[in-house]
Amino acid sequence: MRNVLSRAFAFAASMGLAITVLSLLLLLTVLGTLEQASSSLFEVQRRYFESLFVVHHVGPVPLPLPGVYLLLVVLAVNLLAGGILRIRKDASTWGILLTHAGILLMLGGSAVEYSMSQKGHATVLEGSTVSEFRSYYEWEIAIAERSGEGPVREHVIPGARFASLRPGATAAFSSDALPFDLVVTEFLPNCEPRESAEPGAIDGVALVRLRREMEAEREEAGARVTIVPKDGSARIEGLVWARQGFPMPATVGDRRFGIDLSRRRWTLPFSIRLDDFRQDLHPGTGMAKAFESDVTKFQAGTTQQARISMNAPLRQSGYTLYQSGFIEPADGSSPGARWWSTFSVVRNPADRVPLWSCLVITAGLVLHFTRKLVRHLRASKPPDASADEGRAP
Repeated sequence: MRNVLSRAFAFAASMGLAITVLSLLLLLTVLGTLEQASSSLFEVQRRYFESLFVVHHVGPVPLPLPGVYLLLVVLAVNLLAGGILRIRKDASTWGILLTHAGILLMLGGSAVEYSMSQKGHATVLEGSTVSEFRSYYEWEIAIAERSGEGPVREHVIPGARFASLRPGATAAFSSDALPFDLVVTEFLPNCEPRESAEPGAIDGVALVRLRREMEAEREEAGARVTIVPKDGSARIEGLVWARQGFPMPATVGDRRFGIDLSRRRWTLPFSIRLDDFRQDLHPGTGMAKAFESDVTKFQAGTTQQARISMNAPLRQSGYTLYQSGFIEPADGSSPGARWWSTFSVVRNPADRVPLWSCLVITAGLVLHFTRKLVRHLRASKPPDASADEGRAP
């Protein structure tokens, strides 16, 4: 047993494994980059960089490969075993140890970012206030119930539970708080509703699959859903589409519901009001050189004015708001026309880790190569001439 563990550790710490992993990472980076010519960046990232395994097609031939996610896990194990535990530890390896620790820190930060970060955008009109932001890519189905004049109760089904449905497959969702089960029988990542006389159409309308966009944030998803009442009454079939503008209505017993498909939403711990948006154009062109927003932040009964520009984000309560775009009003030249400003919103607990890891790696490399330089200079120093005085010719 000890020999098996020793061999496994030796393999995990081997230079050959490191070279193999780095070579595969290079290959997948090239293949993923080439794949972007026909697929969106989001799809390429999901298939090649966020998966354990990927099947890349070379013409009609499928080529199974490990995904970048799996390779980075193996690389972290290899660095820990070979670059930290197994390496000789003395003054000559301090720099190497520090460099390896910095790389491991960067990999750890990437794992935290992948598993815990939230990324989306908030688009707000001048004079308006926003307190939530939406994902660029992820979807969710919200089931809202209206009960008199009281607040709306909402049940949210994350897209991870239905967005990967294969043709013919279904996904069912149930809650003790709802008098029905919701069954998703079809999900289309990019589609539009059209009039149809086909048997599967609902009230003369069917969702028609569209070609995937190169920019996934421009896609409009749709789904076919079935409401299955728990009391055995008649089922209700319907279509939900991201741009339909109003929820699909459904009445079960004496309770009224609205079912809506939208991009995933997160609530901010503060609110942002857009007070003013400005853009600076390149001379003689209509192209924006820079743009910025004056905002007011409301949190816990306090207010604060701030300016968000292309190179000066707003950081608050673990969230970072970047100025990423704008929408010009149709009557942009008229007095009082109001602009829309778009902020990219990121919540990443490890957003500073890349900076810290680069500093650690730099310190390790400087320490290692400075020691090498000092040793080289000492070795190349000419002999002291005074030591030869008094010797016979």
